Amino acid sequence: MLEASAFIGGTAVVAKILGKDYFGESLRPFQISQSRFLYGFVSVLIFTFFNKIKIESPNPKLHLARTSLGWIGATILFGSSSLIPVNDAVALNFSNPVFAMIFSIII
Repeated sequence: MLEASAFIGGTAVVAKILGKDYFGESLRPFQISQSRFLYGFVSVLIFTFFNKIKIESPNPKLHLARTSLGWIGATILFGSSSLIPVNDAVALNFSNPVFAMIFSIII
């Protein structure tokens, strides 16, 4: 749990570093989120290949909608991480489950 929390907080830190011009030209939030999702996809693909797991989606339209909304959310988070202090970005990131629970009651 501590490692997962560190990785979640670390994403905001990496987005802040890449979004600013600390090490050269800054990247746009879409570029950062695209790289994150691409590397995640490759990791899952390698894991499923070696473990011979068959991936099935019962509802491809719903899966595409969830993926698109997740991508948009990550892009907005990375964009805001480059504009606000890192501790605020991490706090917003950790508040996601609370908002998900509240919206799940409403929906």
